[in-house]
Amino acid sequence: MLKKSIFLLAALFLWNACNSDDACEAPPTYASITRAPLTQASFEGDTRQFQAYEEIGRILESGRRFEMGVYTYQALRIAQDLFDALGVKAQDLGYKAIVGQSNDWEYSIDKHSGFFAAVSVNEMHSMLGIEPDAIYSDDAYLQRALQWQRDFDKDALNQQRVSVYPYKIRKYTVADNPDHERISQIAVSFASIVDGWPIMGSAKTAVHFSPNKDMKIIGYTQNRRVPAKLAFRLSQDDLLQPKEALALVYHHEKLDPNSVELLRSEFGYLDAGKHSARELLSPYYSYVFKSKHGSKLLHRSISAVKNDRFAQIIAKDEARDITRKSTLTNLDKGDIKDAK
Repeated sequence: MLKKSIFLLAALFLWNACNSDDACEAPPTYASITRAPLTQASFEGDTRQFQAYEEIGRILESGRRFEMGVYTYQALRIAQDLFDALGVKAQDLGYKAIVGQSNDWEYSIDKHSGFFAAVSVNEMHSMLGIEPDAIYSDDAYLQRALQWQRDFDKDALNQQRVSVYPYKIRKYTVADNPDHERISQIAVSFASIVDGWPIMGSAKTAVHFSPNKDMKIIGYTQNRRVPAKLAFRLSQDDLLQPKEALALVYHHEKLDPNSVELLRSEFGYLDAGKHSARELLSPYYSYVFKSKHGSKLLHRSISAVKNDRFAQIIAKDEARDITRKSTLTNLDKGDIKDAK
């Protein structure tokens, strides 16, 4: 297993400076990312992913020269260093996470994906709630979260090279009855951009607030993985066009176009979130369908890369991640004692 892992890593670095035309001039070592200042006062949701889908379609149909990077993830800082910086004693849980506690705050880091979470044990998801008209405006919470994000960016725990933008605001509610709901917690989340393309998936930064007038932060989560070295570059000839990707999804999923309705079409880099340990950040198409005979939604993503040479590397990365998730599931069930 170790030899296989070393071979796969070596293969990635052998392709580090090459594109599909076998041109191997030296590329930039790091992703060419320009950090955008956090000054926006609105939540964009999935707008950028929809726009990216339209944009990539226009680019590929035009036939003009195009390049897009596939990146390896930045090596994680040692989790123990994170806890040392926080002044928290760490406890290694073995296969999955490192955790710690200070006063009423709990901290955890996924050892594989680097997902970091900090929560106030006494307040996170336990507030009694206040009347909706007693909370601040969405913009007030956004501005407070923006300040937190700026401060967090300066922290040694988060030396990122990605740009972020306001994604969504979520208001948690409690209810005495269906006609009377109170706001119990508010969360502001941020999504990321790499080289102008959005990162799709559940990997977001989120700041959780008490609904009370002090706007107290009671929790935050941070996906700390960021693009580092360029693994390889894709040209316009290496990518599926949107219509090709959609046709493959219909074929692979055995979907009948007459039985399902296509609700959403998106494009961007895919990060599968806090439970993922993929080693590559690469472009994907993502689709959401709804059955015409029911309300069930079907979410499907497909790699945008059609060049066999690169597609095989991405497929191996996906397979390793699927194996890890299956292993962790078995561990949670108590079927085996350790994960490799």
